[in-house]
Amino acid sequence: MFDWKELLDFWFGELDENGIPDRDHRNRWFRSDRAFDQEIRRRFLSLVLFASEQGLDHWRKAAGGSLAEIILLDQFTRDGMNKMPPPWGGSLENRLRFPLLVAQSVADAIGPGRVGYRISPLSDHHDAVDSDPGTTFSALATALGEMGLAYLHAVETWDRSSMDTRVETVIPRIAKAYLIGEAAPGFSATLGEAVPYEISGTLDAAVRHAAADAAADDHPEPVVLLSPACASFDQYKNFEVRGDAFKAAVAAIEGIRPIGGTR
Repeated sequence: MFDWKELLDFWFGELDENGIPDRDHRNRWFRSDRAFDQEIRRRFLSLVLFASEQGLDHWRKAAGGSLAEIILLDQFTRDGMNKMPPPWGGSLENRLRFPLLVAQSVADAIGPGRVGYRISPLSDHHDAVDSDPGTTFSALATALGEMGLAYLHAVETWDRSSMDTRVETVIPRIAKAYLIGEAAPGFSATLGEAVPYEISGTLDAAVRHAAADAAADDHPEPVVLLSPACASFDQYKNFEVRGDAFKAAVAAIEGIRPIGGTR
């Protein structure tokens, strides 16, 4: 029987006292070369096949097991990786079956209002490609929306040593970027003159400045998106603490009322 700890150990290793992976393991999240891709297939292809045939219900008895199962979901979605026969591979409907089954199971267990789902349609790390990501992930997003989940987090990744050409399609929709943490100088160099930005320094300052700019914007529904990711490893113990800090910063803004209340 497959142990979920092997999957998490590969991607995260030993966490420090603040719950943060070491730099070598963090770099794995953005690494892509043929040898590394082959290592991933060697280690985990049999696990994907096992999950499709036997399921991984026993993993869900622990939080770590649930996280490990989530890491597998994206591999089922993409036709560039999912080469399995029906009922889990082949057509788009088949490829979405396992991710949607897991999402619905979690929503049934804890309530859809407490469940979020993260996608990265254009990412091609480790050959995780799809021939038609627009169609694939639009169908996935539609199905997840029908479940009434709390949110859908769409994110893209690229080699931050240079501007990914795909970002050019997103940049016109970005009014301004608010940069924090040790990665701020690197992000500002990547954005260059393509996007207005400020180095806010802290999350609290970024939220206040972004809220003020959004309130003054003439767009009918301006959006402020939290996406600090690796930029805040130097500022927060873990993702949960960072999320709590973001909620607190938002709640401190006059006139803000969270949709659905607070927990």
